[in-house]
Amino acid sequence: MPPARWPSVRVLGATRLAIRGLNDQPNQPITDAESGVITVCNGEIDNHRELSRWLEKRGRPVQQETDVA
Repeated sequence: MPPARWPSVRVLGATRLAIRGLNDQPNQPITDAESGVITVCNGEIDNHRELSRWLEKRGRPVQQETDVA
């Protein structure tokens, strides 16, 4: 059997219960424009505020209020 080949267009889908960050900000996946990193999360990040402060101190402020951002 030949190896599987990916189509030229790639699609990523995710669904999760969004309890934190319910507002008009974008849903998942979340893309970081600077690095090009694409993130999805299937769960909750309980210490997201602490992690956001840690990143901000290192010059990478988090622009969204959601736990995944």
